[in-house]
Amino acid sequence: MKYFLFCSGFLVFSTLAPAEEGPEISADEFPRAPATEPADALATFEMAPGFRLTLAAHEPDVTDPIAMSFDERGRAYVVEMIGYSERREAAACRVRLLTDADGD
Repeated sequence: MKYFLFCSGFLVFSTLAPAEEGPEISADEFPRAPATEPADALATFEMAPGFRLTLAAHEPDVTDPIAMSFDERGRAYVVEMIGYSERREAAACRVRLLTDADGD
């Protein structure tokens, strides 16, 4: 019982303790990764035998995707968080619906 109370008290205290914030860094100080052409990006993936990877969408169709889900009709819902890596005060978020128009 004492162990339980000790652990509970420790957890409560640790959640109330202020977290140390790092120094403010401007977006200009972040190193930028070089852009990769969509077809070249496919070659960077390692696939297990029996699997294949195909390009479904790329910029400008989607911008800064952070999540994706498919529905029962094969449509892709992509969550975009534009400006996410720039540490802006308010990033623009939206959900984009992608459909396979040619059935490939």
